[in-house]
Amino acid sequence: MTVSIYCKSMDVDEWFSYGNTFWVTILNEFVKASLLFLQNYKDTITGDGDEYKGDITEEIEKILHDFTNEKKKNLYDFNNDERRNLNHFIELISSNDGFINTLIDIGIGGIYSLLYKDPYGGKYSVGNSVDILEAIENISPYIKDKDVVNALPDLLRVFRYSVENTESVIKC
Repeated sequence: MTVSIYCKSMDVDEWFSYGNTFWVTILNEFVKASLLFLQNYKDTITGDGDEYKGDITEEIEKILHDFTNEKKKNLYDFNNDERRNLNHFIELISSNDGFINTLIDIGIGGIYSLLYKDPYGGKYSVGNSVDILEAIENISPYIKDKDVVNALPDLLRVFRYSVENTESVIKC
């Protein structure tokens, strides 16, 4: 099965099309990179600061705590079941509006938008595309899988096209 992501007016050779297994790998890598981004973000804003920073730090700590468990050595030490990791992340973020707002506030809310679509199809609005581009830009330094890094330009091209042409993105 193939996952295709495109805008209607794009040429077929500009579409992002990869096998479903690799798509799950990409999404799982985005979750890992998001968690590492959260950890780094939290570490850079701790200390004396305003109440807002304290609230953000507290929410990030809750996300990191709820996602990881004591058996994991670090945030990148994931269970081999990639689909289970994705579902756990989606369920965790969905369970608390504060978590969603925190991701939006720190510039990675687009990851939730990207992950929360039906795995077999759906649409991303132009606004989703803006958020997804911002999120991938913010987490990309934390992406370790070289195949995913190499596929990013193809994926980003579709979301940039969406923003530049004010056209929804289709996933099927």
